[in-house]
Amino acid sequence: MALFHPDSPFPDEWHPLEPLGIEAPLTPLTQWKLRRTLADDAACQMVMGKSPAQFGPLPDFEKDAQCHIRPRIALKGLGQADLKEVETRCQTALRLAMWE
Repeated sequence: MALFHPDSPFPDEWHPLEPLGIEAPLTPLTQWKLRRTLADDAACQMVMGKSPAQFGPLPDFEKDAQCHIRPRIALKGLGQADLKEVETRCQTALRLAMWE
């Protein structure tokens, strides 16, 4: 009950309903929060928007049902790493940001 109480003494990274934080300390809930975020395109973009990653949204690439990139972003940097611009899915960029 202490996790869900509005005046909980636990930090957000321990609260299961708070969004994933890329720079938050790792907890036993981190993997669960990551999976939940990866399953939701809007949540992925929201978490990436609050991260130190440099990226910009791009229109989705659609060749056919089996060949697409959605949601597509242009990843330009992660933390201290500068990157040559990479077009990728938000979920791939989020995994890289968590790894970095």
